[in-house]
Amino acid sequence: MKRYIALLRGINVGGHRPLKMDDLKVLCRTLGLENVSTYIQSGNVFFDAHDKLSSEDLSTMLKEAIAEKYDYDVPVIVLPAPLLETIKNNNPYLKAGADPKLLHVTFLGNAPESSLVQLAKSKTTDEDQIEVEGQVAYLKISGSYHKTKLSNQFFEQQLQTTATTRNWKTVLKLATMTQSDK
Repeated sequence: MKRYIALLRGINVGGHRPLKMDDLKVLCRTLGLENVSTYIQSGNVFFDAHDKLSSEDLSTMLKEAIAEKYDYDVPVIVLPAPLLETIKNNNPYLKAGADPKLLHVTFLGNAPESSLVQLAKSKTTDEDQIEVEGQVAYLKISGSYHKTKLSNQFFEQQLQTTATTRNWKTVLKLATMTQSDK
């Protein structure tokens, strides 16, 4: 068994696509996932799954189960849970002394081609910056995240992959939860 985190996008936002975390846990268990736990209502789910299943397999499985049960088309990104600690330790903006309140992480469905990353970076400003490492885009947003052009849709269009974003405080909490799972 291996520990994973599933990051769902667009549930329980402004009354749209409601999905109780207790119901999500039950759904995960019916898929054969074990030791299921959630964090806040925005769709952060930890679970154990058999080693023979890849992150992509698990993502597809969860996405299809949610679509079947709730009729929601919800992007789902599944990553090995220990990766959260690496993400926490490798944020280039934090290392450069940026205010943690300005930081976000966009989780990507797959690692984009470097040419796409360079093109996306060319469309940023000094106020809003990105650094992409593998399946993670680190963001430094000077204003409100909801006003930046570096949205999930931006990343999906520019990097041609699924994307979902969490603020830095949430990323730290998820990393802490991974550590406490050990």
